[in-house]
Amino acid sequence: ALRQAGLDPREQSIGGSRAAHVVATLPGEVDRWVLVAAHYDHLGGDARRFYPGADDNAAAIAILIEVAARLARSRPSGK
Repeated sequence: ALRQAGLDPREQSIGGSRAAHVVATLPGEVDRWVLVAAHYDHLGGDARRFYPGADDNAAAIAILIEVAARLARSRPSGK
């Protein structure tokens, strides 16, 4: 979804785990940074335990993708 929005995402490994951060930058006209982040850390469950969190994961990722897509469509200028 980030690629479809015009960004160039890449994975940043997290040492000692199979997890990774997904990072994408969108260069602008001024030297400022906006960080948009979401988490995906609730992983369902197994035969003995359930780990809730699918709803907040889905909402956070959907919001992150929409914000990134809107920023990519109309990059704000420093003016």
